[in-house]
Amino acid sequence: MGVVKRQTIKSVVYTYAGTLIGFITVGVLFPLYLTTSEIGVLNLVNRWSMMIMQIGTLGFPAAMVKYFPYFKNKEKKHSGFLFITLFIGFIGFLITSGILFLFNDDIIANEREKSPLFSTYFNYIYLVTFFYLFFYLLDVYSRVIYQSSAAVLLREFVQRVMVIVLTCGIIAKLFGFDTFVILYFITLSVPTVFLFLFLWAKKEIHLTPSFEIFRTEHKKPILQRSLFGLISGMGISGLLSIDVIMLNEFEGESATGIYTTVFYFASLILIPSRAFVRLAGNMVSECIKENDMERLKKIYYDSCITQFIAGVILLALMLVNADNIFTFLKPEYRAAYYVILIIGIGNVFEMATGLNHSIIDNSEHFRFGTYFVGLLILCTIIFNLIFIPLMGINGVAVGTALSLVLYNLVKTIFIYVKYKMMPFQLNFLWVLLVSAALVAGVVYLPNFGNVYINTLYKSSLLFFPLFLIIYWCKFSLEFNRHVNNLVNLIQVKILGRSK
Repeated sequence: MGVVKRQTIKSVVYTYAGTLIGFITVGVLFPLYLTTSEIGVLNLVNRWSMMIMQIGTLGFPAAMVKYFPYFKNKEKKHSGFLFITLFIGFIGFLITSGILFLFNDDIIANEREKSPLFSTYFNYIYLVTFFYLFFYLLDVYSRVIYQSSAAVLLREFVQRVMVIVLTCGIIAKLFGFDTFVILYFITLSVPTVFLFLFLWAKKEIHLTPSFEIFRTEHKKPILQRSLFGLISGMGISGLLSIDVIMLNEFEGESATGIYTTVFYFASLILIPSRAFVRLAGNMVSECIKENDMERLKKIYYDSCITQFIAGVILLALMLVNADNIFTFLKPEYRAAYYVILIIGIGNVFEMATGLNHSIIDNSEHFRFGTYFVGLLILCTIIFNLIFIPLMGINGVAVGTALSLVLYNLVKTIFIYVKYKMMPFQLNFLWVLLVSAALVAGVVYLPNFGNVYINTLYKSSLLFFPLFLIIYWCKFSLEFNRHVNNLVNLIQVKILGRSK
C-alpha cells in the first residue's frame, strides 16, 4: 500500500504542476496568439484521435485491470500480458485507421468549406491516434504494475512544458502556424516513446510472443470484459469528443475553438477527483471482492461529499471571477460566457456521485455500466441535435451537461437499488445553499479597475468564508480530516526547517 500511496502523491503533484502550465498555454497564450480557427483545428484533431483511440484498444484495458493480478509474475514475464496488449492495440489501430481511410476523402471534402483548416490537417489524426493508443495501453500496464506516476509525469507535465515552449516559438515568430502544427503533433507523440523507454529501463517490457492467458479458465471472462470495455470506452470517449465534432458540423472550427478554450476552464473543476479516481478503483474492487459492504458504503459516501465540496468551491470561484476570466480573452470568446456555468454544473454533479462507475465496473453487474454508457452516447447526440441549432456554442454545453447529469443519476439510482447506498444526504444541500448565497453576494460587489486586484479581492471574499463555514460546520468529516492532515504536514515541515 506504501507504493500505491507514493505513486498517488507523485501523480497529484505532477497533475497540478501540469495543470498550471496547461492553464497558461490553453487559457492565456493560445487565445492571445492563435485564431479561434487555429485553436479549433488543434482540438478537433485531438478529439477525433481520442475517440478513434478508444475504439482501437478493442476494450482490452478493461480486462487487463481486472485479470492482470492473476498473471502477475515478473519471472514469467506476466504470461505475455504486455505482448498481448500491444498486439491487440496494433490490430485495433489497423482496423480503425482502415475504416477511417475508407471515408478519408469524403470527410475532407465535407469539411473543406466550413472548416478549411481541419480539412488541411485532417490526416494528422492517424499519427496522433497511433501514439495516443499505445500511450493509453502502456499507461494501463504501468498502473497494474504500480508504476503509474511516470505516465502522469510525461502526459500531464512534460508534454505541456514542450507545448508551452512551442507556443513561445510562435509568439517570437520563429515559425508560422504550419510548422507549429507539425511540431505540436510530434510533441503529442513524445510521451509514448518516453514511457516505453521508462518501462524498458525498469525491465518491465516483455515482448516475447505468448498467448498463454487465452489457454486458461480466464479466456472467456477476458473476452467478455474486453467486449463490454470496448462499448463502455466508446461511450466515455464519445462524451469527450462528440460535442466538439457536432459543434464543428453545425458552427464550424472557429466556434469549436471558442468552445474548447472556455470548456478548459470548466474542466479544471474535475482536477481534485482525477488522481483519487485512479486509485479508488483498487479500493472499491477490494471491498467488493471481500464483500465488505460497510467499508464500501463509507468510501462511497466520503468520496461523494468530499469531491462535491471541492467541486463546489472551484465552481464558485470561477463564477465570481467569470468577468475577470473573459478580460484575458478576445471579445469573440464572450459567445461562450455561460459555458463555464453549464459545464461546471455537470462536472460538479459527476463529482457528487463519486465512485458510481467504479462500483458498477468492479461488480457482477459490470454489463450495466456498458448499457448506461450507450444511454450516455444516445443522450449526447439527441441533446446536441436539439440545443446546438437553438443556442449555438452554449447549446453544446447544455447538451453535454444534461447528458452527464442523466448518466450519473441513472448510475446512482442503480447502485441504490442494488446495494441500498445513496450518497446524497442533507449536508449536500447545506453546502450548496451556503455556496450559492456567498456567490450571489460576492458577484454583485463593486469591481476594482485592476483585474488582478479584483480577482484576488473577490476570490478571497468567496473562498475564506466558504471554506471556514464548511470546515466549522463539519459537513464532511473526511474533508476535515484531509484539511487537518495538510495543516499538520505544513506544521511539521515548518518546525523541521526551524530546527
